[in-house]
Amino acid sequence: DIETEKVVARWTGHIGTVSSVCWSADGNRVLSASRDGTARVWDVKSGETIMEIQTGHESVWVAIYSPNNTQIATGGFNQNAAKIRDAKTGKLLATLEYNNYIVCSLAWTSDGKKLISGSFGLIRLFDTATWEQIAVLEGHIDFVNAIALSCSNRLLASASDDKTVRLWNLDTNLPVGPSIQHDDMVQCAAFSADGKVLVTGSNDTNAYT
Repeated sequence: DIETEKVVARWTGHIGTVSSVCWSADGNRVLSASRDGTARVWDVKSGETIMEIQTGHESVWVAIYSPNNTQIATGGFNQNAAKIRDAKTGKLLATLEYNNYIVCSLAWTSDGKKLISGSFGLIRLFDTATWEQIAVLEGHIDFVNAIALSCSNRLLASASDDKTVRLWNLDTNLPVGPSIQHDDMVQCAAFSADGKVLVTGSNDTNAYT
């Protein structure tokens, strides 16, 4: 509970590190990804697992809902791909191959038309109507741990183990300015609600704006 700063529930079921969590847009479900190779859908009110998905990944690094809650995307290690599933049934709808690289990060544009993934060095953009790859953003030289979209969907930030954050113009799929250097690996990045400020978090124990 945010106001009391107290834990109000503990949801158990995974047997490995929980690597990511994501709320459904309606606030009724939470999607979790685990290094145990599964993703779970939880009912927020009851705390019960509604669905356990055996993803085929040896470990799952990230799992997210589509903006309209109809699909789930997972990315991970082994079976090195992003996989798209029906959010209600867990049925596999599409598999996006990655040539033996870990998929570390995923983001859906708010209109649901593009899925963006981060892996080793590369950021890939997919058309969600066909699941065809439509662009590759090159510049990082190590794992892309996190990607974040501005509220307009026009600006993408990527955080990497190569100790940089990069900004990308998604209208042109080109970088915006030079990379933002850090002293250590960068694990996360997030835009402010108005898209004017970017905050990053690094292995050097600091957050930066």
